[in-house]
Parts: sequence; structure tokens; C-alpha cells
Amino acid sequence: MSDENTHDPLSKEDCERLDSLCLWINDNISKSISWTELTERSGWQHSELIKKFVAYKGTTPMSYIIDGIKSKRLKSPVKPPTLDAFLRKKDR
Repeated sequence: MSDENTHDPLSKEDCERLDSLCLWINDNISKSISWTELTERSGWQHSELIKKFVAYKGTTPMSYIIDGIKSKRLKSPVKPPTLDAFLRKKDR
């Protein structure tokens, strides 16, 4: 008897491929990443990639990318004005 809600466990190879894909995503987070790139890099078709990625990370690949972009923006420090810039502005 088959249960549609039962997911096949991820194999060690699946986890390694997903780790590799996540590393590539993180290294390229500032670039535009397409579904074509994700499926080519993973070796899985779109629906299979989503299924395995959700099983592994608990989120879809695109949500993972969006969260990574948001996280990167939060970590980017906003440089405060230098003392020289402050004093020049004050003297005007």
C-alpha cells in the first residue's frame, strides 16, 4: 500500500549533491540564478529538485535563494561617515 505523503529518504549521494548545490548557490547569491542553472547543476528535473531540496532544507530552492539574498543584505555593513566627512559637513 502506497502513501502519497510518505517521502523517500534522501540517499547519501542526494545529500552530497544538495550540499554542493547549496555551496554553489551561496557562492553565486549576488548573481541571477535560474531554474535552468539549478536543474543542470543538480542533475534533477525541476519537480525532483524541489522535492529533494524541501526534504533536505525544509524550503524550496528559490525560497532558499531569497533568504540568502536577504541575509546578505542584512550582513552588509552600512559605513558611517568618517570624522573628516562629518567635520567638512559641519564647517559648511
